[in-house]
Amino acid sequence: MVYQMEVREKLQADSTITKGNVIIKKCYIPSFCKRLAERTYMNPKTKLLDSLEAALWVSRSQLGINGKTGWASSLDLISILKIPLKMFITYLALRRRYPRVYAWTRRDTLIAYGLEGQGKKLEILVLEEGEEILIENIVDWSIAASKDDHEPIIAIVDRNGSVTFYEARAVVKLV
Repeated sequence: MVYQMEVREKLQADSTITKGNVIIKKCYIPSFCKRLAERTYMNPKTKLLDSLEAALWVSRSQLGINGKTGWASSLDLISILKIPLKMFITYLALRRRYPRVYAWTRRDTLIAYGLEGQGKKLEILVLEEGEEILIENIVDWSIAASKDDHEPIIAIVDRNGSVTFYEARAVVKLV
C-alpha cells in the first residue's frame, strides 16, 4: 500500500486506452495537463492525448496507463497502439532537443520544431539500419518536405537503438 502511494505522488496524471486512443482520466498535477494542452499534445475538452507523447511520459513514469508506468509499460503501449519502435525511439531523441514533435502525414515522418519563432520546422524521415529504400523515394520526399518549408532530415535507428540524423536536401537541376 505504501508503494502505491509513492507511485501516485510521482505520477502527474493517469490515463486509459479507449478505442485505440489514450485518454487522460485523472490529472494529479494540473500544470502537467495544462502544459500538454498548451503544446497541443492533448485536447483539453476530450482529454485525448497524442499517442507518442503518451508513450514518452509513460516511459518517464510521469503518466500512468491504468496506473502502470515505466519503460516496459511504454513498450506495451506502443505495441497496443501499433506505433513502430523506430518511430518511438526517434521521437524520444527529438523530444530531448525540441519542445514540439508530431507524427506527420507522410509515411514514417515526424515534424520537430522549437518554440514560436525559433528556427525552421524539421521533417524527419525515420529509417531502420538496413532498411532498403530507393534513392528516388528519398529525393521525392526531400523535395516535398522542402516545398512545405520543412528542413528534410533522415534519422537512422541502429540495432542498438541509437539514432543518427543526416541532412537530406535534394539538389534540383536548374537547367
